[in-house]
Amino acid sequence: MEENEKPVIEIRNLVKNFAGRRILNNVNLKIYKGEVMVIMGGSGCGKSTLLRHIIGILHPDEGQVLIEGQDINAVPRQELDMIRRRIGMLFQSGGLIDYMNIKDNIALPLREHTALDENVIDIIVNLKLSMVNMRGMGSLLPSEISGGMNKRAALARAIALDPAYVFYDEPTAGLDPVVAGVIDQLILDFSKKLSVTSVVVTHDMQSVFRIASRIAMLHMGEIVTVGTPEEIKSSKDPLVHQFINGKPDGPITFLQKGDNYLKELTEK
Repeated sequence: MEENEKPVIEIRNLVKNFAGRRILNNVNLKIYKGEVMVIMGGSGCGKSTLLRHIIGILHPDEGQVLIEGQDINAVPRQELDMIRRRIGMLFQSGGLIDYMNIKDNIALPLREHTALDENVIDIIVNLKLSMVNMRGMGSLLPSEISGGMNKRAALARAIALDPAYVFYDEPTAGLDPVVAGVIDQLILDFSKKLSVTSVVVTHDMQSVFRIASRIAMLHMGEIVTVGTPEEIKSSKDPLVHQFINGKPDGPITFLQKGDNYLKELTEK
């Protein structure tokens, strides 16, 4: 990130309420070309809600989301569709269509958004499968592959249209440490070799420090800090320190009704 560089994605004063509850509160964040921006935070802090605003699935009650200077909530639908074609998305579950084989899942965005010949689509699909180390597996159904392979196939689909931006929602959730490391390496490879700008939502701390160019921590709907991995590790903020070290005691509390009951029992 060079001095005076303009962000390719900018969130300005973003506010979102659901059923009278404020989920995002005046969120501001700048994301620069080619970086891996990791948005971390506990469950229910608003990470996935923020991601859905960036890709235009949700609309803010207040504030703006700018992609390359365009307010995605103010542009005509046709322009929004053009912006979305430059975005790839890896959902937490993978999101592959069960009744389609892997090849057809990856080919889907190419068939929907281009007029390419099927022979060309076949070449692109095989190339994307090779990029995620799954060449020759296109005829398999999602139910016939492992969870890690499912994530890799979904990632191949996310990059089918050669997007400028790829968004990841908990990409390593439910994966063993080795497979999680493979997914992390693919994220880094796409960022460095393809100049993809990546936004990763996760609470997997090993993954955070393995892939991040910069990290934003979200807590109770607000960005509490933004910094490099080194800056986050050395942060004196008690919220940040507790979260990255996984300590049960601190300003982040999860005391529920059941915990109160257990506390009463231990004090008797």
